[in-house]
Amino acid sequence: MHLLVGEDFWGAWVLQRLLLAAMVWAAYRLTAGLFGRVAGWLALALAAYFVSVMSLVEPPFELSHPLLGEALFLPLLAFWILALERLSGSGAVPMSRAAWTGVLGGVAVLTRSPLLLALPPLGFVLAKTWWARWRRASVLPFVIFACCLGGTIGIATVRNVVVSGQWVLVSNAGPINLFVGNMPPAGIDLGRANARSIYRWLGLDPLVAKIAEYAIQAPGSFGRGLVRKARYVLGLLGPRGAERRFSAFICASALAGLTLVIAGPSPGHPSRFLPAIVAIAHFAVVVVIGNFTYGYRLAYPMYLMLLPYSAVALERGGRAISRRILART
Repeated sequence: MHLLVGEDFWGAWVLQRLLLAAMVWAAYRLTAGLFGRVAGWLALALAAYFVSVMSLVEPPFELSHPLLGEALFLPLLAFWILALERLSGSGAVPMSRAAWTGVLGGVAVLTRSPLLLALPPLGFVLAKTWWARWRRASVLPFVIFACCLGGTIGIATVRNVVVSGQWVLVSNAGPINLFVGNMPPAGIDLGRANARSIYRWLGLDPLVAKIAEYAIQAPGSFGRGLVRKARYVLGLLGPRGAERRFSAFICASALAGLTLVIAGPSPGHPSRFLPAIVAIAHFAVVVVIGNFTYGYRLAYPMYLMLLPYSAVALERGGRAISRRILART
């Protein structure tokens, strides 16, 4: 964008707004593909409100102001899950689509490495949806998808080997964020982290070893910290305002919608649970690491992935209310 419009920030600002608009469209297409067009339109409305309310800094709608990775990661994630949903659908899988989906997922992981935690269960769902095809068709699309996904992520691994000489899959700030997000209180003997040989044997980062020692010496305090962060992510704690209310609403309605999907007469295609897998994985990452010193909620991908299930709850709740009104009249 700077090549097109010069050194001014205006071009990047406009591009990020366009990416957010594309994310809203992707949320609609994903929800419509999974749960129908009515739910899709509800998800579009929720996504539009999500963009306007869930700000990284005040005032609202400044999602891209500090140039943090979420401005790129959220649209990438929305389009990748949409691509996975289409890839797991019935019918033949084009090789080009399998390759493109793998590359898109790899770029999303490079943008925000916690997505790595969701890859194994996502792969399991894809394997389950493709199992019937393997018995009557080629396994090549799945192989192409996996190779493109791993090859794209491997760019970072090769870079780490060249630069540092260490085999690090994807560089991240996990240890420092883990330490800051679970700061040990006074009275914890962190010196024991250097004395225990098991930490060296496991190759733990020194900061990770200190947090492990904190959990061993004061499990009650450590556990209460995790619960406090979970409440914050769920919108039950923190400064009151539109962001907190929206977080609580999305989490509650999504839980209701997901329950309706699971408890229904037919849960449907396994791809219906792709967004839920990402949301649960990211929730676990945020609760365990939970560095909120940036001044915003690090759970944006979780909220985005919960929108389809919130739309399901709203759609079915609206239908139930409509039936009652019609029955009375």
